[in-house]
Amino acid sequence: MTLIDEVQGKFLHFRFTIMPGSLEEHHGQVKFSWYFGPSDNPQTISGQDFIVIENGLIQSLVVFIEKSEE
Repeated sequence: MTLIDEVQGKFLHFRFTIMPGSLEEHHGQVKFSWYFGPSDNPQTISGQDFIVIENGLIQSLVVFIEKSEE
C-alpha cells in the first residue's frame, strides 16, 4: 500500500486538487501546491509538494502540509 492509498483510505470523501497556476518544473524538479478536502469544503487542508525526477521516475518527494486555520 502506498502513502497515497493509505491517506485516501482514511479520508474516503476527500479529493486532492492542484491549485491552479502553482505547477512549476525546472530540470527534473517539480513544485506544486494542493488542497485536500471533501466536495463541500475542498480547501480543508493545503500544502506543497517538491519532487525530483530522474529517468522518468520519482527519486525524492518532500511534502509540506500547511497549518490549519481552525
